[in-house]
Amino acid sequence: MSGTALQHRLVQNYLGRLSVAMRRVPTAQYWELREQIVAHLNDALPADADDAQVADALSRLGTPADLAAEAKAGLRPTMREVAAAGARRNWAKVAGARRRSKLIALVVVLVLATGASFVAVFLSTPLIAFEGSSAWWYRQDYMHETDTSADGVMQTTVQVRSGQRQGFAIGIYNPSNFTETVLGPVVGMNAPFDSPNGGFGPVDMGVSLPSRELVNGGLIRNVAFTLPESIPPHQFRILRITWISAICLQGKGSAVLIDTIYVRVRVGWFTRTDAIPLGMAWGLAGPSHSPDPRPGPDQNTCH
Repeated sequence: MSGTALQHRLVQNYLGRLSVAMRRVPTAQYWELREQIVAHLNDALPADADDAQVADALSRLGTPADLAAEAKAGLRPTMREVAAAGARRNWAKVAGARRRSKLIALVVVLVLATGASFVAVFLSTPLIAFEGSSAWWYRQDYMHETDTSADGVMQTTVQVRSGQRQGFAIGIYNPSNFTETVLGPVVGMNAPFDSPNGGFGPVDMGVSLPSRELVNGGLIRNVAFTLPESIPPHQFRILRITWISAICLQGKGSAVLIDTIYVRVRVGWFTRTDAIPLGMAWGLAGPSHSPDPRPGPDQNTCH
C-alpha cells in the first residue's frame, strides 16, 4: 500500500461500514477500535498490496457488524484478539459450509442409493406368467386339433387355413406385487409368434377385461379383450393371439411351431420384454391352400 491503509478504497469502505455498525457504541471506544484496525492494517500490508491482499486482511478481522456486536457486549479485544476472533469466525463459516456440503453429499448418496434400489426392484420384478390354461380360439380349429407327445414335449396342431383368422388363447397371471400393463406383441425378427419360419401373419393380441369368472384362472370365451390392459398384482387374465394365416406350407407333413410368446410389459416407469413359455408347442400343419387351383408341378403352391 502507498502511504496509509486509510487510502485504500476497500479499507475506506470497511471503515465506513464500521462507523455505521458502531453508532450505538461510545465514541471513545469506536475511535480506539478504529485506530487499532488502521495500525494493524499498516503493519500487516505491504506498501504495494493489491485488492486481494487487502480483502484477505480485512476478512481476517471479521465483519464490521461482528466487531460492533462484541463492542456492544462490553468487550475490548486487542488487535491480535480481533484478528484471531475474525479468523475463528471465518473458520466456523468454512467448517459449517463443509458440514453442509457433507450433509448434502450424504443426502445425494442416499437419494441415489434409494433410486437405484427402486429401479432394481422394478427391473427384477417377475413379469406376466403362463397360468396353465390354453386352447385354440376358433371352433374350426379346436374341433379338429391333433395332440401328440414326443420326448415328453406336448404338441397341438391344426390345419392351416390360408387367408383365414386362426389363433389361440392362454391364461396368464401377474405374480408380482406391482400392477403390470401388457402393451402388445413384440414385432420384428425377435417375435417368433409374429414371423416364425416365414410368418403366421400379422398378429392381433388382446388381454381380457376383468371378469368374476376369471378370479381363479381358467379360460372363457364370453369376455371382451383390449390392449393395452393393466393387470393388478396376483390377478388372472386371458391373453389371446390371433392372425390371418399367410404362412406357406407345401405338402403334407410340413408345419410351423411356436412355444413362446413375446410381449411388451410396462412395470412402473419401465417397459420390458416378457418371454412367456407355453409349456407345449402350437403348430400349423400344411399344405397351405393355393391361390392357383391348377398349379404346375414345379410351381410354388402358395406364391
